[in-house]
Amino acid sequence: MKLKNINLDLIKKLPWLIRQPLSKKPNNNKSTISDLFVWIKNQNIQTEYEILDLPNLFNKNIKKNKSYVTLFIFDKNGKEILKKNILIEPYKRTLLKISSLVDIQNEEYGTFSIFHESNPKIIKDIGSFITDRGYVKYYIHNLDIYKYVHGNLDAISFDGNNYKNLGTTSFLKRYYNFQFKIKKGVDHKFYLVNFTNKIQQYELRSLLQNKKIEKIKISPKGAGVFNYLNYENNDILTIRSNSVMSRPLVYLKTNKDFDLFHG
Repeated sequence: MKLKNINLDLIKKLPWLIRQPLSKKPNNNKSTISDLFVWIKNQNIQTEYEILDLPNLFNKNIKKNKSYVTLFIFDKNGKEILKKNILIEPYKRTLLKISSLVDIQNEEYGTFSIFHESNPKIIKDIGSFITDRGYVKYYIHNLDIYKYVHGNLDAISFDGNNYKNLGTTSFLKRYYNFQFKIKKGVDHKFYLVNFTNKIQQYELRSLLQNKKIEKIKISPKGAGVFNYLNYENNDILTIRSNSVMSRPLVYLKTNKDFDLFHG
């Protein structure tokens, strides 16, 4: 028997039609969730983060004088280089200078996550989790300004003892199309994180030129970077991988300015 009228476009959409999740759920309701943020540390860029005591906002009947968060910092290969419990004040923002906590040589970038100490009962009762996806502050020395980038993903959970990568993968290749045009003569860095449990391969491609530009592999909880300077006319790029979401942190440099944002 021959199959007729096979709709190839429909086949490509199957992963979305069967509602493949962007991220998995934590193992238990004691867990809190964090993004897997990118830290950058070099002569011109320093990374900071402002944390707010979110659980206290939901505990109206329990007034706490102090709270803690747990900070994990990983190198670009996903190796844990720091675990630190940090005291924060209720109802106030606490500044964490991430770059000053990174004490490794010859590494300019990696990842970090930050977890609140508890998941409030009112949140547990609706089957949800406290999640921190706040603003990362990148201080640009030569401009004396901050660039702010908001969190992106429910990437990793922590229950007080163990953390779990929440990222999912697809059996088909996925394409993440950049949401801005790549201008000629502009220097770019595209930072990616791997919040799955396996090493992932990422391929940077030009849509307009229909060609592969570069390919990298990233370990779980690690980060990788594409360096790209477009010598041609304006271009449109995509990232090809098995990750369900491959949205990059974009570093853009012109003669007079720097910028950081999600692509």
